[in-house]
Amino acid sequence: MTTYRRITILKDELPIVVESGYEWHSKAIPLRAGDVITVSALADHKFYAGLFGRDEYFEKRKAAAGAFAFEFGTDKPQWTTRREIPLSDDYYLVFRVGVFTNKTTIRGKVEVLRPTTSGTVQSG
Repeated sequence: MTTYRRITILKDELPIVVESGYEWHSKAIPLRAGDVITVSALADHKFYAGLFGRDEYFEKRKAAAGAFAFEFGTDKPQWTTRREIPLSDDYYLVFRVGVFTNKTTIRGKVEVLRPTTSGTVQSG
């Protein structure tokens, strides 16, 4: 049976205020193969959100001049993702508020379940 250690990350950075037409990028989040990351975010207005591995992050970052390359129309007032990490790498969380949306405060929680060698789910 796989057991996990629960780690809350980015707790000093959330909530964040993002102005209309601007975006916020996390620092690199080092994740290991087998980690399970859950991101839950909620705001009063719609926003774009994504969690990206290093290569995809830098690819999307340079794909559009001045704005991170999110697919148009995918902005929502809440976003949740849960992913098992296939390869150890740096990951990046990005939030963007569209130009037709008011400034908004994005509240959220980011947790990582990291496989351990013994015990049950542990908080850390």
